[in-house]
Amino acid sequence: MANLIRATNLRGFEKLIKQRGGDPLPLLEKYDIPPAEHRDDSSFLPFRNLAALLEDTAKTLDYPELGLKLAESQGLDILGPISVIARNSDNVGEAINNISRYLHLHSPALGISATHSRSSDEESIKFEFKIDHENTGGYHQQSYELSLSNSMQVMKLLCGNRFKPLSVHFLHAQAAETSIYQDVFDCEVLFNQSWCGMRWPAQTFQHPLSSADHQTFGLAEQYLSSQQPPNALSLSEDVTRLIATLLPTGQCRSDVVAAHFHMDKRTLQRRLAKEGTSFGKLLIEERLKLANMYLIEPNMKLSQIAGLLGYSEQSAFNRACRNWFGMSPLQYRKQAR
Repeated sequence: MANLIRATNLRGFEKLIKQRGGDPLPLLEKYDIPPAEHRDDSSFLPFRNLAALLEDTAKTLDYPELGLKLAESQGLDILGPISVIARNSDNVGEAINNISRYLHLHSPALGISATHSRSSDEESIKFEFKIDHENTGGYHQQSYELSLSNSMQVMKLLCGNRFKPLSVHFLHAQAAETSIYQDVFDCEVLFNQSWCGMRWPAQTFQHPLSSADHQTFGLAEQYLSSQQPPNALSLSEDVTRLIATLLPTGQCRSDVVAAHFHMDKRTLQRRLAKEGTSFGKLLIEERLKLANMYLIEPNMKLSQIAGLLGYSEQSAFNRACRNWFGMSPLQYRKQAR
């Protein structure tokens, strides 16, 4: 099953690319990601597609600081309901712990940890950020830089704008200008490290949050505890579900289905072909499954079944049954008894 990520991780993408002089729409279309007007904060995208989009865009536009800049339009709020429990924690340590507990609801591909550490006789907090490389298509530099830059935004929100890490660590080599990293993190930034994350002052966890409200915290915790990680259905599964919904309306056409997923018919067919199927095949399979279920119900009229399967005429349903079963619907019903 593919890992998903909340679509808010692309917040500000189109505006940033236009400011850079690029056209975001062909890039989004290349990775089957809908434009901003068709994305909402509750929707999810395949992590692999989003990460590949960022890498490709950075390369195409010669924009190595893409992830760092994109975070300027994001921050804690991209986490949706997780941001509520973070804001209403008693202190920064609890806020980070709560984000870690529920981050899988934002994306199962992401993970964070924050532990006390000592190096060179200096006590600090080691904040480590991880992405599931194995299930997201490999290492994604822009995703790491976007995530750490967002983490910096979160810490400034929780601790105040004067917050400053002791150091920042990246697994990859430096890509953007040193001054850009300094503008974002305002500390030593190290590359080609064995881990990705930051070191924070030891007292960071004790910083109290003035926004804490125990009642709001309780409601947020109750809600988050009831949620499940986003489920990555294939497009063909999504289309099949929509076909079942549209059949009784008489509007189950490929153009209607494509519009529901914010794409044209050609894109729909191309993406279904990648999954080894087609709209026509899915339509037949769903009609056949439903016909089997309805025909064994003795109280359902054949004309009613024809309508539920999206046939405007009984004769069309009769022909379909002969193709499927080699007999008329009435004969099939008698045989099934």
